[in-house]
Amino acid sequence: MRYFSILTLFLVSWSSFAQRVPQSSCSPIDIREVNPKISSSPALKAHFSTPRNQDSIGWCYAFTSADLMSAELGHPVSGLHVSAIYNRFMLNDPKLREEIESDRANNPAGFNFSQVYESGRVQMAIDQSVKNGWICSEKGLPFDKTKPNQIHDLVKALEGLKPIAMINQLDKETVCREISNILSPFILKSDEINQIADSLLKDNLNHTMSLFAENACTEHIKDIPPMNVKIVFKENDLDKFMKEVNFNIVKGRPQTVDYDVSHFTGYNGFHSSLIMGRRWNNGRCEYNIRNSWGKSCASYKAGIECNKEQGTYWVSDEDLFKASNNIRYISN
Repeated sequence: MRYFSILTLFLVSWSSFAQRVPQSSCSPIDIREVNPKISSSPALKAHFSTPRNQDSIGWCYAFTSADLMSAELGHPVSGLHVSAIYNRFMLNDPKLREEIESDRANNPAGFNFSQVYESGRVQMAIDQSVKNGWICSEKGLPFDKTKPNQIHDLVKALEGLKPIAMINQLDKETVCREISNILSPFILKSDEINQIADSLLKDNLNHTMSLFAENACTEHIKDIPPMNVKIVFKENDLDKFMKEVNFNIVKGRPQTVDYDVSHFTGYNGFHSSLIMGRRWNNGRCEYNIRNSWGKSCASYKAGIECNKEQGTYWVSDEDLFKASNNIRYISN
């Protein structure tokens, strides 16, 4: 029995090793150099080379959705606007809200707000952004350009103001003045402040955030074409899964990957990041993952190579496969 167990373990280990991506299929590729729209656009190339910081807001899906659309449109897309569009859509879908609330209960890490939706789904976010007809650029509505916790503070301030205004029956002028102070980093007209104040007093806060995003946007990307989002589920087959990942890397397509962060960090919970490229290193095929945790490398486990200047880190093919649930990409 002991001999059988050792033999079985050896065969399983050998099978896993045999399925690793071979060096012949792991030439060094960076999608920023291969994708024609990214490589030919200094703004887009800089966007994909600059760390993002979602702070404590669970909008990683919005960042990855925005990046997929950025590569397709040839212009950096605002993750903040993507989340606002998605949350507005959720208001009209009770079943989806129930599912997301269930996700929040089962995976509470990162959910710090009582009213604004955080978790989301890449395909729905892209679909709704396309249906919206236009989307704000990253330059027109940045998330963390001024300071990492700016949007976090904004959401918390609006959440705090809403009950105070209603319980104390604050007059409209006072509410507008408070909102103007909260939104002072953004350029808003007086009538837009009035609209946001009305929404804060009467509507769900997700609607208010959507109204804020559309009014605060200073640069629009119009005529959004249809986008075919393809999903590849992990079917316990490393070879098949990694062939799809590598096919898209060769094509220069950015891919979102949904995964359990406990494989690479000291945290628990599901997360979404972007696969940016690959390399052969120390006898293994490794993949470059664009995260949304700023320049910090402190969260990653020992042995994970982190590039803080670009907000990325490297993982092996096997580790990527073990951690992943699925990948998504735009196949236009």
